[in-house]
Amino acid sequence: MANVAEHSEFLPAWRELLQSLNVGALLFTPVVAREGSIAAIALLAHGRNYEWPPEARPLTVAMAADLATALTHARLYEQEAEMVQQLRNLDQAKSDFVSSVSHELRTPLTSIRGYVEMLIDGDAGELDAEQQQMLGVVERNADRLLALIEDLLTLSRIESGSFRVAPAPDRLGEITEGLLAEMVAQPSAQGVQLVGEIESDLPPVLGDAGQLERVLMNLLSNAIKFSPDGGRVVVRASVDGDEVVLEVSDEGMGIPMDEQEKLFSRFFRSSAAQERAIQGTGLGLVIVKSIVENHHGRIDVRSLPGDGTTFTVRLPTARIPAEV
Repeated sequence: MANVAEHSEFLPAWRELLQSLNVGALLFTPVVAREGSIAAIALLAHGRNYEWPPEARPLTVAMAADLATALTHARLYEQEAEMVQQLRNLDQAKSDFVSSVSHELRTPLTSIRGYVEMLIDGDAGELDAEQQQMLGVVERNADRLLALIEDLLTLSRIESGSFRVAPAPDRLGEITEGLLAEMVAQPSAQGVQLVGEIESDLPPVLGDAGQLERVLMNLLSNAIKFSPDGGRVVVRASVDGDEVVLEVSDEGMGIPMDEQEKLFSRFFRSSAAQERAIQGTGLGLVIVKSIVENHHGRIDVRSLPGDGTTFTVRLPTARIPAEV
């Protein structure tokens, strides 16, 4: 706060300039942030020998403090936006890499699996029991790798926003009954009782039959994997108002409460699954949730450790208009 005519710190050239503009007093307040002075507030008063009121100095100091805070926040926002964009670029690069590698792996694996099938079928000569058993191990592991690659490709499409469904009126009850019949014959289901409780005359849902079958396949496969020998897996399909409800319940080990909210996260596997060395990638439920949400539905889970798990999927019926 200075009187231009009397203040000795003004350089002569500055004093002449200010006086030529009829500036009699100058109130100068720096705007100071963590990195130092970044701006200043200057109040000019016309007329000679002007006296600033007592409240002028505290007011400009408060204004400078508010301005410093605002400028600091603006810089932090710019830095944050730049970091978010860098993370997006990295995530996109990762997705592109996963997609590219998965495509490259699928071709030779498909060929390997084809030749293994030919060997098992005896196209290159008869095999003894031990050779059949060895090739069976190769075939199962090739199938596991192909399933993992397909999951990675699907996840890549989901993350890139290119995952789409082809909606049509589908009978979820028929899809469920057909898949249950197939699963009963699978080696992985041996020792587990599969039970279907499907209401008759379920209304159709507007969805992609192939993707809905994938939802049920993933949920059933999980239920079977986590079921004890002699356990029971129940699939229920019913109608509740304007929704078709699909439930898959098992009598397995259950999931700890503090881990249930992480179930639909990429690569997450429960502590119980890791302790018992149950195979899995942690991608199935992520894909299930994405498919269900693409059908304008929702999924939830109920589970208690040692008391089994129930996944519930709710899908709107085809009678309800929906944007697809």
